[in-house]
Amino acid sequence: LERLAGLSENVGLPDDGPGRVWYRFAEEMRDGSAEQVVLAMRRFGVAAERPVSCWLTNRMSKTLPIAMRAYRSIVSLPLYPDMTPEERQRAVTAFEKAARG
Repeated sequence: LERLAGLSENVGLPDDGPGRVWYRFAEEMRDGSAEQVVLAMRRFGVAAERPVSCWLTNRMSKTLPIAMRAYRSIVSLPLYPDMTPEERQRAVTAFEKAARG
């Protein structure tokens, strides 16, 4: 979280409570599209994902704008306890580069 804090203008970070552990780390992109970040991270060899598939129909997306915004803006980073420090470093560096465009 410390390294990602420098992106706070473009990225919404989760609260870091005591004992908190993540399997995948969901980030809200405030600037730009989650899909663009996922694609950019893949070019750096890191498998970021969208956390869910879009279940909203065109009609629903108009009546549920917050759900649609979340779908378009959330990136799930591969950061979990089994990773080596080098793997975490690679994922965070790729995200920093992708988030800054």
